[in-house]
Amino acid sequence: MDNPFRQLLRADERSYVWLKRKLGLKSEYQGAWLAWGVGFLMGLLIGALWL
Repeated sequence: MDNPFRQLLRADERSYVWLKRKLGLKSEYQGAWLAWGVGFLMGLLIGALWL
């Protein structure tokens, strides 16, 4: 039986690879910029709603 944490990591990796392929990202740096940008926008949105 697999560790639940390991299953979560495997599912996260599959979704990352799927999204990377869907958006046509060529490098890991582009994926990192995408994650950073989404996090930044979510932070702005949550910050705007908090005020």
